[in-house]
Amino acid sequence: MPKAKIKRLYLIPILSKGLDVLELLEQVHGPISLEDVYKKTSISKTSVYRILKTLVHRGYVAQTQNGQYRLVARPRRLCFGLAVQSADLPFSQAVSRSVTAAAAAAGIELLLLDNRFDTETAVRNAEEFAEKRVDLVLEFQAEESVGPRVANIFKKADIPVIAIDVPHPNATYFGVDNSNAEWKQGRCWRNTHRGNGKGTSIGLWGSDSTKQAASCRAGSPAHSKRSSSGYGICRRSDLCRLMDVAHVIPAD
Repeated sequence: MPKAKIKRLYLIPILSKGLDVLELLEQVHGPISLEDVYKKTSISKTSVYRILKTLVHRGYVAQTQNGQYRLVARPRRLCFGLAVQSADLPFSQAVSRSVTAAAAAAGIELLLLDNRFDTETAVRNAEEFAEKRVDLVLEFQAEESVGPRVANIFKKADIPVIAIDVPHPNATYFGVDNSNAEWKQGRCWRNTHRGNGKGTSIGLWGSDSTKQAASCRAGSPAHSKRSSSGYGICRRSDLCRLMDVAHVIPAD
């Protein structure tokens, strides 16, 4: 390959010779003897011998049974895909920064795409990941309805998926375990509030469906309200359905 002009002061001679040997091995596409490397590179035979032995030791070159040397195919660099909900969201930006830093530290190439909170964009991004044959996809999109379509694209391409925050079919889920959180909330209520007088209030964590199911005896969400922290708040007298859960949860 052409050599750019540079002051010899900045060059490392033995490293330059080692690269010449590697380039030669790449060009011959097969085993070559030490003698031939010496003749073709015009590097001293002693240096050629030491360079080849070093390359064999580091795994870049293999030595055949008859003493010849050949270039070893190096494992290709892994490439992961990350599709974020929307590049405009602070949470998505934080996820992107974290994954980008982790990929760089591990020497993994990262293909970053933006789902833009749009179902068709999420599908197109999934198709791009499949077309480029990434080794793993971290899928972060909130539209549950498009999850099966996206997951099917990855399944056909045989690409493993980690679904962030929103579960997808055939994917490893990374996010909050709402079911477990709700179970623990019921246990907390049973141990702390059971038997208290009318008027006790507690917070409900978990999915909106659970909050609504436990909202009131009459079945109207109007009896529940939202706290300033964003959690659903219900009067104890309204928690008849949550009580059914609490009754079957053993006390600690």
